[in-house]
Amino acid sequence: MYIYRYDDTNPEAEKKEYIDHIEEIITYSSDYFQELYELAVELIRRGHAYVDHLTPDEIKEYREKKMNSPWRDRPMEESLKLFDDMKKELIEEGKATLRMKQDMKSDNFNMYDLIAYRIKFTPHPHAGDKWCIYPSYDFTHCIVDSLENITHSVVITNMEASVMELDAKKWPDAPADNVSSFYKVPFSKVVYIEKSDFRMKDSKDYYGLAPGKSVLLRYAFPIKCIEVILGDKNDTIVEIHAEYDPSKMTKPKNPAELEDKWLDDLNPNSKIVISDAYAVPSLNDAAVGDSFQFERLGYFVVDKDSTPGKLVFNRTVTLRDSYSK
Repeated sequence: MYIYRYDDTNPEAEKKEYIDHIEEIITYSSDYFQELYELAVELIRRGHAYVDHLTPDEIKEYREKKMNSPWRDRPMEESLKLFDDMKKELIEEGKATLRMKQDMKSDNFNMYDLIAYRIKFTPHPHAGDKWCIYPSYDFTHCIVDSLENITHSVVITNMEASVMELDAKKWPDAPADNVSSFYKVPFSKVVYIEKSDFRMKDSKDYYGLAPGKSVLLRYAFPIKCIEVILGDKNDTIVEIHAEYDPSKMTKPKNPAELEDKWLDDLNPNSKIVISDAYAVPSLNDAAVGDSFQFERLGYFVVDKDSTPGKLVFNRTVTLRDSYSK
């Protein structure tokens, strides 16, 4: 089940066009049934899929014994013919499936020759009655992600057994060394930015460049706008002069990079002790290492310096609230 909820709690910040657009861009896997079918045919032609006749119980038994299906090595032409018969409703429901050839020596038996297609004489609520063979989730999910250029996919925990951890270096076309995965981009004193990334008048909800304002150049360093050159009629921005702004430099992830000045990178006010704090009685049972979220304050963990009757909580993450309305 999918629950779609738009958190439209602020009427001043919401627009109906946003709500309508989200509903418009929702896609269906069934929109790709034709592409999925064509890719399944290509898998058969390449010898990576076959039509199988094992029942679900037999498939489970064969997987547990790490045994190949007796139809796994049938000729490619035969599987193509049978798959076409499946599509033309010439084979009864439950009598045939299309399975993908996978590693039968894997430690995860759920990955043994997954089913790609099965027969179902049931009209589809979105695609109608055009199809009687339907792709499985295992076959569909990754392909549709690719077709829609999805870079990060979130799946529920009951799919963990069907997800393989892949090592990119094991792919045949992976680079043999890490050097080829890096490249240099020349950087000069002339930098081009989008028009929308500059405004003559700054505002608190604008994060681009403005006169007197500092921004971070991507893959470079912070710059500050010090001068704006306008055209003859003062209605066109000809160029922007900016300078390096060391005051906005981010701290290095590795303090060792500061060499002898690493102490300067430490926050002298990082330790603030509040000794007269009060909490709910249920925290009396908290043990060292237990973590909690204190409302409106942040996330805390019980410190090892805690003693019976006097607990010590260290804040690990703060909460930043900025309610403007």
